[in-house]
Order: sequence, then C-alpha cells, then structure tokens
Amino acid sequence: MTVSSSSQVEHSEEPTKPALSYDILVEMSSKGTLRDAQKLLDAGAVEDCTWEPPVLKGRVSMGGQTFFPKVNLRSTVFVKNDCSCLQGRKGQVCEHAIALCLQFMEAPQELLDEAQEPKGEAEETLVVRYLTLSEAKGKRLYFRIVLPPNLAQTAPRNAMVVKVEGRIKGKEIPLEKLDKGRAYKLDAANYRVAALLEQWCDRKLLSIIQLNRERLRKLLAALKGKPAVYWAHQPDRAIEWTDEGTLPGVHAFLEDPEEEEEVDQHIEDDDGTISVAVSPTDVVPMHVDGSSNFLSIRLPSKESAVYGPAHELLKTYGFILEPANRRWWLRDRRKTLNFLAQYWVQLKEQWGAVFSNNFKRKTVRIKFAKIIGHGREEGDRFILMMELKAGQAGEQGIREALARGQYFVESGKKVVLLDPKVVEQFTEAQRALSGDASRPCTPVYRSTVTTAQFADVESILDNAGAHFEAPKVWRQKSAALKNVSKLKPAPVFKELDDRLRMYQRIGVAWLWHLYKNDLGGILADEMGLGKTVQALALLACIRDEVSDNEPCLVVCPAGLLENWRREAKTFAPGLKVFVNHRDNRLESAETFSNYDLIITSYSTLSRDIAIFGGIHFATVIADEAQHVKNRQTRNAKALRSLHAKGRFLLTGTPLENCLDDLRSLFEFLMPGYLQPAPNSMRQEERDWYNRRLRDQAAPYIL
Repeated sequence: MTVSSSSQVEHSEEPTKPALSYDILVEMSSKGTLRDAQKLLDAGAVEDCTWEPPVLKGRVSMGGQTFFPKVNLRSTVFVKNDCSCLQGRKGQVCEHAIALCLQFMEAPQELLDEAQEPKGEAEETLVVRYLTLSEAKGKRLYFRIVLPPNLAQTAPRNAMVVKVEGRIKGKEIPLEKLDKGRAYKLDAANYRVAALLEQWCDRKLLSIIQLNRERLRKLLAALKGKPAVYWAHQPDRAIEWTDEGTLPGVHAFLEDPEEEEEVDQHIEDDDGTISVAVSPTDVVPMHVDGSSNFLSIRLPSKESAVYGPAHELLKTYGFILEPANRRWWLRDRRKTLNFLAQYWVQLKEQWGAVFSNNFKRKTVRIKFAKIIGHGREEGDRFILMMELKAGQAGEQGIREALARGQYFVESGKKVVLLDPKVVEQFTEAQRALSGDASRPCTPVYRSTVTTAQFADVESILDNAGAHFEAPKVWRQKSAALKNVSKLKPAPVFKELDDRLRMYQRIGVAWLWHLYKNDLGGILADEMGLGKTVQALALLACIRDEVSDNEPCLVVCPAGLLENWRREAKTFAPGLKVFVNHRDNRLESAETFSNYDLIITSYSTLSRDIAIFGGIHFATVIADEAQHVKNRQTRNAKALRSLHAKGRFLLTGTPLENCLDDLRSLFEFLMPGYLQPAPNSMRQEERDWYNRRLRDQAAPYIL
C-alpha cells in the first residue's frame, strides 16, 4: 500500500490533517459501514492512499473489484464522497471511503511529511459510472477487443475503428444492450477498460469507437496478458501476448513516429465524391454523400467493425438500398436533417466515415445549436438568461420544432441542427436552475439570481457545456466560494492574527467574505480546531471595520456561556461583552447598543424573544447548531425570527445524514435559498432533490 501527500496550499505551514476518530467516522457514515471498512483495511484492500488537501483519495481492491474513492474532508461535518460503488453513486459515504480514512488515521504523519519527487502529469483517476457495480450481487462482466485487419493502414492516420464487446458467461453482448438496471462486477483490468470507454464516449459504453494510437495503447495496456484481443477476421482466436507484453502485428504499428507522413487515400472524382484507394487487405470506410435534402451512404466493407451497427442503423432509420450502386439512400429533407442532428458527429468521430467534398459544399450552411448563458446586473439584482442558440431562429420556432419531434430549425438559407444530447443537457440545466425535476424544456430560460446562487449557477452551466458570460462582480464573488485560496485576508488586528493558524486565517477570511456579501455559512470544523476563535476574529473585524453601531449576538447552550466570555476576553479583549443569562439580563432594546457582543443561551433567547426580535444585529452566530436543526422547536423558531445582516452557524456534528435538518438550518442562514421539494414524489425525484440540496449547500459549509 502506498501512502503519499501532495499539498496544494500556497502557505508556509505544513498541511493540517483532519482530526479523524472512530466516532467521527461513524457520524460520517454508520457503524455498519465502519465495520465493513475495517474488514477491508485488515484484508489489505487499501492499495493506495493520497492526501491532497482537502481531498483524500486512493485505490481499494477486494475480490477482483477495484474502486477509486475520493473523499473531500474540507469538513467532516459535510463530507463529499465520489466513488463508483452503488452507495457512492448515491452521494453517500461508502465503506471504501471510510477504509481510506482508517488508513489515514494509522499513518497520518507519514502521509503529511513524506517528501515527494517532482512528477510529470499525474495518472488520471478513472471512474465507472455507467454501470451499477456490486461484488456481492453483480454478474461477472469481461470485455474483448476486436481489431480491424487494416490496422497497419489506419494506425498512421490515428483513425483505427475498434469494436468492444461485453462477455457474460461466455456469451458476447453489444455494450449498448447491457442492462443498466442490473448490477455487474469487474476485475481491475476490465474496470479500467470500462472507465476508459466512458471517458472517451461521453460517459457511455459504445461498441464501435474510433481510436488514435495513444488511446488504443491505453486500452490494450489495461488487458495486458489476458486473452481478450482478437482480429475481426479471426473472432474465435485470441491474439497471444509475447513475453515482452506486446501483441504481434499490433504494437509495432502503435508507436508514435518522429515525423508522420500524411497518408492520403482519397481521390476526388469528377462528380465531387471521393473514392477510396485501398489495397486488397484494406477495409473500405463508410462513405457519405448528399446534402440537406438527401443522403447517400455506402457502408464500409464487411470486415469493418462498423459494418454491423451501421447496417442496422440505416435499415432502422428508413434508408433504401439501391442494388445498382450498393448505396443506401434517404430521400426526405426532414428525415435527412433529423438524421444528421442525431448521428453526424457519431459517423465522423466514432465510425470514421469519409464525407465527400460534394456533401461538405452542400452542408456548409448547416450549424449546430449551442447553449449560451448571459448574466447581467440590474440595480441590486442579477438576471440570468440561458438559451438554446440556433442562429437567427426565434424561441417560438425552436419550441414548435421540438414539439413536432424535429431536431432542426431553418432561418433563411441556414439550417441549425438541434442535437438531442444538447437538448437533454439544456433541459437538465433548466430543471436544476428552477428547482423543478419535471420542468419541460423551453428554448429560453430567465430568472433572477441572488448573490447566494452565483457558485451554484456557474456549476450548473459548466456541467451543461454552456458558453457563459458573467459580469465582473459576479465572477469575483463566486470565485472565492469555489476556491477558498482566492479569498482576500480578513482585516484581523495584528495581535490576534499572529495567534491564528493558517487554516484558521482561511476560515476567518471565508466568514468575512460571506458577511460582506450578505451571505451566511456553517463553520463545521471538528472539535478542538478553534471555531470559537475564528468566530471571535470575525466579530472583531465587524467591530473595527463596520461603522453601524449595531451589536453582535452569539447564541449557545447555557453550558458554553462562560467559555465564550473567557475566550472573548483572551482573544478579543477590545470587545465590550455582556453575558445575557438568568437574572443578569438586558430589559430593553436601547441598552443593547452599549455592547459590541451579547452572549446568551437558546432558552433565554426563546424566553426574551420579544426584546431580541426588535433589534437589528450586525451578525448572529449560533453555536452547536444541532440544537436548532428541528424547525418545529422553540429554539429554531426564535433563531429564525431574529434580524441581522450576517448569520452563521458553528457545529462539529455531521449534517449530511439528515437532509431535512440541513434544510432547517439554511432557513435561518439564508431564507429562501434552498429550493423546496414537493410533499409527495417518487424515489427517483427524491434522489434528484437530495442531490440538488447537497450541491446548493456545499459552497456555504466549511
């Protein structure tokens, strides 16, 4: 098992490891998950563990199955886990993630201090998401690679069409026909094959794929030594590996030459089409001719791995074979444009089709629609507009086209194709932005965006592949939320700043950034890491930098009142502090302004809410936030009724296990920010809303 460290923080202090314990791991997951994780650790399943603050990632292998969990430990209160197992795919903390944490607990100093030699490009972390994986219940799945017989001719062009088949119990299955509702299990080699295919095929598994030399080398390396590679003309006989770990007649053509010669196999005929000059051993590629009104396609030779699926596609789509020239014809403008919208990119990039010059000339005015996002500032608010940009076509034209099942719009002599995949991404983005899991797609989406939504909106648009232009102030405010390293230091007075550790300075800078932008947040450091000190540093900044004569309020359990008074005297002696409790309570709103900081208990706040509710505080900080996670309690209701510019929560208790509790806390922090969920919904919809809740909350939990 390898243990390594890679600190990305640009500070002189050593990276601070999170304070993990068995109790914290149970809170992060469950006792059962911890028990399973301990078994993995004892069995030596944790093969790699790397600490890249704040992410702990590694490799866990057991029973021929390999997982690559990535655990964001920026806070153990709101853990984000990325793992390909079934539990990890649901966003939950799985046994593989906990096993990494256990390994980290065993060798923390080595993990932090080990000197690392400079490395080149880091090896990519590959994750399988298309398939549901289960070592206990899954069917064993293998992959086999079928190589084209013209590899020697296509390798120099970096355009080798390869077929990948699944195999279950000795039976070959096209990857597109794998049942996504069924669980599978993969050994380490086949896991890597699946992950590579997903990476190259837009998170899907496709049977026919065009590869360059580098990608084919990677694919073969994953199956090194296994009888899983075949020639298309010898499908029952696996190519034998040499002792050097190469395939005869294959790897010799996959080396990158120092200077590649262009291989031109295309000869233009008088009619503008292209004939392909081939040797007797060559596989003739698919050839496409036509215009926006018709298509004429010649299938590749039968030796090609593309032949079968291409033949099936053309028949299914209504192409007619003309025996005289062996070309498949589609003579219908609407069907032609719909076909191009759906399959043009696939024919070119995955099936290696050759397009005639005639086709290129006749389709030069055909473009693809794009997702465009614009943000603009209007007074004290921002307006977001996201649209499916289809040339000069209007919103009504796009709407009518999609309603008719038509994946194109026409504007003058120009045609714009509406790729169904792009339309689906556009629809999903609208649903996320609107908070409606079943929202129908509209060509233009407009909404008012608050400062709190900046980071979430940018993330949604990035996932949709949108071209997004935001005002400068938008970019500045969201950048600090997405990357705390871009935060400007808070104006903490020197004596206190000298006593803060680096991670505490970052915490104070984060709190100060939120306060200045009228946002709230949850400081969720573990016990002993100085949440109280960071909060006091924020209060000192407010006292020194804000001219309004408004007091700050700290609400905490009665047992912590003296601790807060003592810490305030030690770290922020300049604050005028009043502990409002029992018989020593302020009786009128006017007297509050005599102090910089009022400290009171939850029970006292509830009892005196008539007075507290009439005061506008500079900020309210609620310590031990688990005391107000139930929105129906008097404490929670009293806290929500307070008036303040800034609102913050301190907690060391995990929140992600009950998303309703998290929603309740945000009703105090930023009322109306989290999108509401319907009262009744299917489990699929519930999962969707839970994911949205986590995504929205994450930027405001440190």
